[in-house]
Amino acid sequence: MDAGSTSYQLARQLIMRKDIIVVTNFMPIAELMNANEIKVILIGGEIWPMSGAATGMLAASCIERIQADIAFLGTSGFLDANGLCVENMPEAEVKRKMMQNVRDSYVLADSSKANARAIVKYAEWREITGLVTDDGMDPAVIAALNKDIKVILADTKAEE
Repeated sequence: MDAGSTSYQLARQLIMRKDIIVVTNFMPIAELMNANEIKVILIGGEIWPMSGAATGMLAASCIERIQADIAFLGTSGFLDANGLCVENMPEAEVKRKMMQNVRDSYVLADSSKANARAIVKYAEWREITGLVTDDGMDPAVIAALNKDIKVILADTKAEE
């Protein structure tokens, strides 16, 4: 599980599962999992101030040694079907390593990210298994993305 507020919200849902091992580069997720007696592997590295993500060579090296079933990745933004972006190279490199060492990778992004721009592209949509987002996403964007990936609309009403 990648760093970020949307990843943390998914982590809150996963605490009901006791049959998982969570690998993360985000201390709040590691703390949540540990407090709920879920096995967690915390990836170390340089903490990026804006996101709180552990990044850099140490993080990438740790991730290279882990094989996982699913990666849940964050994004700073994407412009329609043009690919996934973040604000800096160290985070992009860690995300790429996560994608290389998993069977399936899903991007977690609320609909506001669809029109947000970030400087470093870390993946093309065709490299991703799917996108989990909210129902505020523009239907035209969903239709365009559905050509390459599976788009899953989260039930945000259940949280209200």
